[in-house]
Amino acid sequence: MGAFETGAPSAKRPAAASPSPEALTTRAGAPPAPGSIAASLPLRIGVVTHYYSRPHAAVLRLEAAELCSGDTIHVRGHTTDFYQRVEHLEHNHAPVERAVPGDDVAIQVSQRVREGDEVFRLTAAVERP
Repeated sequence: MGAFETGAPSAKRPAAASPSPEALTTRAGAPPAPGSIAASLPLRIGVVTHYYSRPHAAVLRLEAAELCSGDTIHVRGHTTDFYQRVEHLEHNHAPVERAVPGDDVAIQVSQRVREGDEVFRLTAAVERP
């Protein structure tokens, strides 16, 4: 017997329930249902296209979803991996509260980012319709 075996018969544990395919997938373009597994997963919203070191600002090209002030994002790349809250958004050098897919927006970042780093939205500041 091994060090952790007691000789007593082991009780069978029920197998962990795997999520249903419906919980992981949604209709194309439709937001995931609140409370579903897909709703809790990070959503890739765009990519870093430029970084300005002096003001610590990054330009993001939004591809899949909107981004609002107050959202929490995760920036991940080859040597980049950090989380932060979006405090300020700019589009064409003008402050905006919300940016939609197709926009190039600037945000202040807490760390250096690189072109090609992926940006994921973790939490939304407001409930979106």
